[in-house]
Amino acid sequence: MQKRRLLCAIWMLVISFTSIQAQESAFEVFLPYEMDFLNPFGWETSDGCFIVNPGNNMFVKLSPDGKVVGETTYTIESSENVFTRIVSVLDIPNNPTSHLVVAEKTDLTAYPGICNIMHIFKINDDLSYNPEEVIVVDLSEEIMNTGFYFMPRYALEEDGSLLFATNATKLDDTSCLMFVRVSPDGETTIHFDDEFSNFNYLQVCDLKPRGDYYEMVLGYDKNNAPYSSYYEVSHDFDISLVRHFSTGNTANTLLLYDNGADSIFMAGWDGNDINAITWLNDSAFLLPTEIIGRSHSNTTMRHGAGIWKVDSDFNIMKFVFFDVFDNNLYELPWAVNPLLVKGNEVYFCYTTYTGFASGPMQTAISKLDTDLNLIWKRWYGGEQEYHEVLDFRLTSDGGCIASGAGHPEASHYYDPYPYVLKITPDGYCALKENEEPLLKPYCFFPNPVDKRLHMEFSPDVTPRQIELYDLQGRLVGIQNDGFESVETGQLPSGTYTLRIVMEDGESYSDKVVKQ
Repeated sequence: MQKRRLLCAIWMLVISFTSIQAQESAFEVFLPYEMDFLNPFGWETSDGCFIVNPGNNMFVKLSPDGKVVGETTYTIESSENVFTRIVSVLDIPNNPTSHLVVAEKTDLTAYPGICNIMHIFKINDDLSYNPEEVIVVDLSEEIMNTGFYFMPRYALEEDGSLLFATNATKLDDTSCLMFVRVSPDGETTIHFDDEFSNFNYLQVCDLKPRGDYYEMVLGYDKNNAPYSSYYEVSHDFDISLVRHFSTGNTANTLLLYDNGADSIFMAGWDGNDINAITWLNDSAFLLPTEIIGRSHSNTTMRHGAGIWKVDSDFNIMKFVFFDVFDNNLYELPWAVNPLLVKGNEVYFCYTTYTGFASGPMQTAISKLDTDLNLIWKRWYGGEQEYHEVLDFRLTSDGGCIASGAGHPEASHYYDPYPYVLKITPDGYCALKENEEPLLKPYCFFPNPVDKRLHMEFSPDVTPRQIELYDLQGRLVGIQNDGFESVETGQLPSGTYTLRIVMEDGESYSDKVVKQ
């Protein structure tokens, strides 16, 4: 533990914070706190600072340039086998200085850990809260567990009531879909729907109030066939099926879209997918998802992340596929809210990983217009590092803030540090002058590489030249066109420096390992 804290302290000293434009902040900071695997959450305060929940029951306040200026701890109960976990932080309408926090008490004496007691309270921008106003929701006489395998989804009603929906395990060990409404004064209403009791892997992917009803997206497995379905739920918890997105076959098909070329793309869901509908207006919405691509000519599977634009009659208007071109790489929208819309701008965040816990993980953040035309794309992490975004939010200056788990070594996947990344509207977060930027407008894979290094560039940059240098600094390869890939088959095994020069004169460098 001492070594870990020392490493974080050193990072805090060497990291420099800078503004890309005078009114815009950009920074990266790692926080030396213990963290829960599913945390942290982070958000902007009314005074331009940032609050992050780096783990379990800790809240930390950061200044606009990323310096720690305060912290507080909230404890439900703490012992060897019982701990507190913050599971949701919600914006309170018309109250910009406070946020609603939902925490659960997790008892690890059983497997999976028992989660049936929730605490609800408000935390203010100055990190204060009133212990006497904490609402305790004890469901232990009704259920054994909430959110078995998957996290519940939470929504705030206009009167300040909290609604959450989740799969639940009753005391008789049967499963169901459960709704819980908690009024501002603590009155609790519980509703069970046993219609889904025979479904496997039941997951509430999305829950939002919409007029006089709630919209809910469920993912589940029925008779060994996956479904993802859109429901309307009345305030009395009557459930109406509006649309099955899936075809119910074994291909995990959510939506099937033939682009008229040589591929069919299918969107699937699993335990990591959000499938959260984001409405652009009353006639169209966006839906982020994991994508599985299958070629017409063979059965090669390509995994990626995608966004669907769908009208209110559920007709597909447009589809964007973020393809990694490699069977061993996966792109998943893991953040609690991976797709954000503000005016005519759309931000999308997902994680790329190798499919193995010990492999590198990096984050990709994109900015698009509402017609899904890509404006810029940035990559964070990669190489032999581990970076994963768990919460993603917009900021008042037009940029965004990402909070998640990371480590400079990919093998430390189960021992991460919480981090916060603040990005400008142009998609940048730089270190001090003359150092490599933290976010780069390109990515390459695989690394280590054998014969060919695939390259992908953001549309707002144009590569002019790619160079390869050996450890002695000698130029061993140069390329002035065909930037989609770099041939490496002729190189001896070893470590090389990849240098990319853009048309505007900016240059970037990365390490590449040749097998």
